[in-house]
Amino acid sequence: MKTILNFTVFVLVTLFFVSCDNSIDDINVVIEETGSLEYSIIDPLGEPIDSAKLYLIDSELFSYGISFGPSEDYAIKTVYTDKNGKAEFGKINSGLYLVYCEITTKDNEDYTIFNFVQVVIGEVETRTVDLSKYVGSLDLEIYAFDDFNDYYAADTLNIALIPVDDYSSYYSFEQYMNNAIPIGKTDSDGSISASQIPLGQYFVLGYYNSNRYDILSMDTYYSEYYIYINKDETFKGVMYAESDKLGVTSNSNSSEYQFKVFYTDYNATSGDIDTTYLSNANVLFSNTSSSNFNSAYSYRTYVASTDSSGIAKVNKSQLDDYYSYYLWVYTDMNTYQRLGQYSISNNLTNTTELEVDKETFFKIYGSFEMKGWAKNETGTSIDTISLSNINITLTTSSSTYFSSVSKLYNTKTDSVGHAVINNVPVGEYFLWAYTDDSHAQRAYFKVKIEEDQTTVVEPVFDADQVMILYNDMTLQFYSGSTNSSTPVRNAYVILTKYHESNVASALSSAIVTGNTDEYGIAVLEHLEINTSYYVMVYYDYESYYSPYEQYTVSADPDEVYTILNTGM
Repeated sequence: MKTILNFTVFVLVTLFFVSCDNSIDDINVVIEETGSLEYSIIDPLGEPIDSAKLYLIDSELFSYGISFGPSEDYAIKTVYTDKNGKAEFGKINSGLYLVYCEITTKDNEDYTIFNFVQVVIGEVETRTVDLSKYVGSLDLEIYAFDDFNDYYAADTLNIALIPVDDYSSYYSFEQYMNNAIPIGKTDSDGSISASQIPLGQYFVLGYYNSNRYDILSMDTYYSEYYIYINKDETFKGVMYAESDKLGVTSNSNSSEYQFKVFYTDYNATSGDIDTTYLSNANVLFSNTSSSNFNSAYSYRTYVASTDSSGIAKVNKSQLDDYYSYYLWVYTDMNTYQRLGQYSISNNLTNTTELEVDKETFFKIYGSFEMKGWAKNETGTSIDTISLSNINITLTTSSSTYFSSVSKLYNTKTDSVGHAVINNVPVGEYFLWAYTDDSHAQRAYFKVKIEEDQTTVVEPVFDADQVMILYNDMTLQFYSGSTNSSTPVRNAYVILTKYHESNVASALSSAIVTGNTDEYGIAVLEHLEINTSYYVMVYYDYESYYSPYEQYTVSADPDEVYTILNTGM
């Protein structure tokens, strides 16, 4: 056996060198760098979920702010779970992926799986999804309004959630209740809280009985609106019902709005969540949706200060009825938090609770450290280079447009892509790398800063997105219609931003100039890749050629642009 093996190797090696024809330029060696991914999904009762469709999506899509549902257009692979609730994606190139899946259980409860998964070379990544843990909660204030626009707390009102897919404005009360999730009754203040709610989108049904019910609204103009229950999050909001549908009348009135500002903190001793009210703070009502505090402050309508109990009072005459304001809480011009959009009700009597982040107002710090890389694609090859001498910023702005991002904490990478930012307040941030506004990219993950700890990350960006990369542009000119026609020798070449119709105007707006050699070739050096130019080649003011076509600087150093039919 050993002899046969050695002979086989000898023959293969001999064939290899014979076929190479004394050259290795044509040899392409592909090294497969793959791992694998396996999923198991069980329902809240521990039973396997059969035939669930899972989508595998490249996480880099999120660098560009893409928002989507499950779709074959975005998926790299789609697989289904078997009768044991298991699904295998097979071999996958190493990297970070999103696994997306929507599931309806036997109890008609809807769930959405949204997982980021890291695939490692040579390893099998296994995930078990237990739908019993895919739950959120809600905290609602319910008000009823009448034809005279009087508002009052809707107390002892039964509340149920109707999955969006099970809702129709033509259904009867009984049809609603067939698939509804009852969650209890509102208290004397019209408030209700509930936990362990399956993830999904729901309409909210308020009812006393089958003849006195209403689909609740998120605004006073009464438009049906569904709410979102997200994993490990609490949906908070104010909702409204039509009093004539509930068969009740107004029971209260008030001349002022009250807002209670507080933050919560985990008590390690008792295991409870402690609530502390934020005194000596300001509640700002702004007319702009801008995420920039200075802009919001400039467009402020009213500012109310909290008392020792954390309550800010606003007389109704100070605010416009049926208008939506953007609310901010701040203690000074450097310490603030945007809370979102709130609708004003003419006779809203209860106190609106505004929860803020403790870390925002009592800053706790950590540190950030990274070694960044840039992926550079040249032709068919992909190189990874250090993200050197590039600006880095951490921001709380969720905007996917870099020009509108508030750059909170900034630094610059060194020659090997290393960067450190100290004294960053605890919280979650978006990470950007950029050269300027036109060369910027957001990382595909959030950066979480924790107290007295250093968060270390190694992001990979697209080089042409964050760096200004340069290359030479090679142009070859021929007088005729083929490459065998006469080259345009020893002529002048001009690159311009816009098409120019004569030599004089081209020279006045020239960005780069050069000359052709005896083969009609001009090499124009150090141009930014992916930028486009118009080309003019000329001997004098009367003899020139200016095509109406743009030529783009390629990342491929061997790219040659051939321009025919110059007539020169």
